[in-house]
Amino acid sequence: MSSVKNDLYILAGAIQDANAPPARPGAIHWRDGRIIASGSPEAVPCPAGATIIERPNRLVLPGLVNAHTHLDLTSIGPAPYGGDFIEWIEFVRDARPNDSDALEASLRLGIDLSIAGGTAIIGDIAGVGSTVPIETLRSDGRLRGVSFVEFFGLGSRQQQAIDAMERLCAQFPSEPNGKIRLSLQPHAPYSAGPEVYRAAARLAAARGLVASTHLAETLAEVEFARHAAGPFAEFLRRIDRWDNSITPLGDHPIEALCEVFNKPARWLVAHVNYADSGQVDRLSLTGAAIAHCPRATAYFGHDTQHCRAVLQHFPRLTLGTDSIINLDRSDRISILDEMSLLHRRDHIGPVYLLHAATVGGAAALGFDQQLVTLRPGPCAGLISVEFDPDDPTDALTQVLNDPGLIEWVARS
Repeated sequence: MSSVKNDLYILAGAIQDANAPPARPGAIHWRDGRIIASGSPEAVPCPAGATIIERPNRLVLPGLVNAHTHLDLTSIGPAPYGGDFIEWIEFVRDARPNDSDALEASLRLGIDLSIAGGTAIIGDIAGVGSTVPIETLRSDGRLRGVSFVEFFGLGSRQQQAIDAMERLCAQFPSEPNGKIRLSLQPHAPYSAGPEVYRAAARLAAARGLVASTHLAETLAEVEFARHAAGPFAEFLRRIDRWDNSITPLGDHPIEALCEVFNKPARWLVAHVNYADSGQVDRLSLTGAAIAHCPRATAYFGHDTQHCRAVLQHFPRLTLGTDSIINLDRSDRISILDEMSLLHRRDHIGPVYLLHAATVGGAAALGFDQQLVTLRPGPCAGLISVEFDPDDPTDALTQVLNDPGLIEWVARS
């Protein structure tokens, strides 16, 4: 039998994805960005002439999906939280890169750390009106994902934000099947008015893409949505972004914006730290997905018990890292570490977490779930993490209890 160029035969201590039982040991036949076959070594014969990659003490997984991150802030690095969210926002405003060269350098560092963290698909928040992130992600070429460009506008400033969104969409034609796609993010209910949300939904739907926002992240946000008062109102006055045309939404932000989330676009909402089970159920009925950021929730001191009770039953839960500022390490930006925290602290099942970190995230960002499975077909890449094959504990549980260095075994 003649050899076939570019064939890899990966023989691992274990292989696993979110859709099938693990194989321990396992084998994968990979060729030119596609999985030809996967399963036990007996079920997946080694093709003649293939390059054999042996990883007897490693678990091979599909590349991971980071559904919500801020790569433009990577140059700041991890930083302590002083206990006041408004002061933290002001710190970020002062510390973030503010020229194109510095911003690009921060993005490139963030891409490198995301690759080190096993990321295959990313939902990156690009910052206010900036196209540097999408241009950098596209020129780098190693990741798939969506660049969500943020927009701010309350009260009389809403039309300015809508005009800017329309100009951006005209500048970047729709690429619903592109490797890096551009979409829109009204920043949050305390910084973007309901007309901005409606326009973002309309424009994202016309592009065949998902829209995104921060939602129910803090109690101060809930207060602002209900009453247009509290710390965010004071902050807006201090930075000269308040005017008398700003009016309260009159309800919890989920209740107030449910109609927008229901149509016409699909939505990916980040955080949802402060919502009761009824509000989360109503959000679920809209078809929106949630990008939960466990380490960010812990960093800011939010109610992790509430998050655990409400979110682990949400049907479209995905995971994000938020920014490097709230992470506990500077050597990688990794969803594997978010999974580990939820498993060790909250005892959430490994397979459920793997689903949120792969196929759930891909679907929420509008990508083919096939890309982050081990089924035959196109695949975004394969990573491996060390485990002890002599320990009878299942390999994924071992990895989540002590996640080590991530190695890319194959990538497309």
